[in-house]
Amino acid sequence: MGILGRDKTLPAANGPLPCLSDRCRTASYRAAACRAALRDIVILTANTAAAVRAVMFQAAAVFSVTVWAASLPAHADDTHTSGTPAPVFNLPLGLPTLLETRTTETLAPGLRHHRIVRRPHTNGASGKDPDYTHENCTHAWAAASPVLHTATDERTALACVPGHFPATDIRRFLTPGDPGRSYGIVYAGTFETRDVALAAIARAPLAGCGFSAIHTALTPHHAMGPWVVNVLEVDPRHFRGRLVSALAGKTVAGPAPVTAIAADRRALAAVNGGFFVTSEEDGVIGEPAGLSIVDSRVLSEATANRPALGIRNTPRLQAAIAVASAEPVLHWGDGRESPIDGINRHPGIIRNCGNRGDREGRMPAHDKTCRDDDEIIVLTHDAGFDVPNGQDHRLLIGADGRLAPAAPPAPGELLVIATGRHAAEVRALAAANDRAVINTDALLGDIFPDLWTAPANRGAGSLYAVGGGPLLLKNGMRVHHEGIEGWHMDADMPAERAMLVHRWFNIRTPRTAAGITRDGRLLLVTVDGRQPGHSVGATIPEIRGMMKALGAVDAINLDGGGSTAMVIGDTLVTRPSDSDGERPVGEALLLLPR
Repeated sequence: MGILGRDKTLPAANGPLPCLSDRCRTASYRAAACRAALRDIVILTANTAAAVRAVMFQAAAVFSVTVWAASLPAHADDTHTSGTPAPVFNLPLGLPTLLETRTTETLAPGLRHHRIVRRPHTNGASGKDPDYTHENCTHAWAAASPVLHTATDERTALACVPGHFPATDIRRFLTPGDPGRSYGIVYAGTFETRDVALAAIARAPLAGCGFSAIHTALTPHHAMGPWVVNVLEVDPRHFRGRLVSALAGKTVAGPAPVTAIAADRRALAAVNGGFFVTSEEDGVIGEPAGLSIVDSRVLSEATANRPALGIRNTPRLQAAIAVASAEPVLHWGDGRESPIDGINRHPGIIRNCGNRGDREGRMPAHDKTCRDDDEIIVLTHDAGFDVPNGQDHRLLIGADGRLAPAAPPAPGELLVIATGRHAAEVRALAAANDRAVINTDALLGDIFPDLWTAPANRGAGSLYAVGGGPLLLKNGMRVHHEGIEGWHMDADMPAERAMLVHRWFNIRTPRTAAGITRDGRLLLVTVDGRQPGHSVGATIPEIRGMMKALGAVDAINLDGGGSTAMVIGDTLVTRPSDSDGERPVGEALLLLPR
């Protein structure tokens, strides 16, 4: 059984929860009902649990099904017979009474594409919803305050809002990594466009208060969507192809669109992979910002505390999600060891932080670049860039482990660059030894023991991996490790950093995620976003709930935003959110024919 299901028509929830927000008025819903839409959707769906029952059926090769009412995601304590797919429920996005349509196409044996759309009901051939239309919600922009941690912060923000502004209120958001805490954002005013909102923010008394403009459909309090979700479902019991990760080109340097990466390798389907560097001040453009393993070659080191998706075709596809805590180590001939800080990046520049010896500490910080003057960096033949000579020590490790003077590495060779206090250390170790090696086999086994070292898998095929974060699900349970994965938030951090974390975590944006079901199926999921009227996107809590509803027991968030892309054949089935179209990315996950 696949991930599609059909629901019966259900009783209405405890009162209608309509509207884009309380800024949208329709003829049939009062403002009080609109304000009710701002309640937590999780609470709403819990209240309708008694009315919700899914009716499952086997998907045909190509068909479409309309779902007239939503049901609940699976709960953490659900148990199922081994080898039996978990029951799948409609997506927990917005009102339970939204219209949900699902279309499925079989791309190859064991590989199916599902397209899921959630939107308000329409009224016959006119395509108009009698209770809600996009045209009625013309004042969808608002002024949003900075993150407010205390009651004093909230009073200060409210004092900035002109008294004549309508619909001023404080919305609550759960703190990333600590759902027991929350913070506030003041939303004020109703504006037709972003430019009108920005003009109001630039005038007194809002000027200087740190407010910004936001489309309210991108906030989780908006309950009407729409949402466009694409799912690639891979069943290893029947899929005869391979799933691999691939760099944009033949080297770490240089991104490319997913459509180009897929076309170059003649993929059946593809999605974007992990985070990567997008500007030269943050490193090498295209360089993965986290773990990257291609054909059992570690091409980028892991970010501390962050999860990664591991893949192996043995020849049957296997996948696992693990936190890559192991670090690569340079083993010298005399038995001494030197921990390696980075692979295929510039010394001293660590995108997303989370590296041993960073000036700012060991913890990751998403979309931040940390510095470290004392590092040991290794470049492989896959790097595709040069590091200018500086106050460092360099040496070449040959494919046979013998040490040689520094030179561009050939396949199988490693260029070691030691900076700061490590330069003298490596110089002395090189003088005392004639050999050194990185034990890649042990490193892969430490990160993905089930995939790499299990007796049945020894020597059975190459390992591939992409990094991501946050971890969404583990063993069927929702996990909240964001505080140590790079999305920490507290009252002492700069306002700009707090707002970055808020927008990244609790504001809707395009998302890409990967999940593994209880019976071993792999789900690659994208959500279009930042396009009200087409698809608003998802917050991290929403994508977590979606993956659980789709049947995943383990799940990881991958790179999103403008990077989100899914390709089937030569067709981009997602709609890019960047104004200039599909974004070049550092790596992709490819489903290849055998």
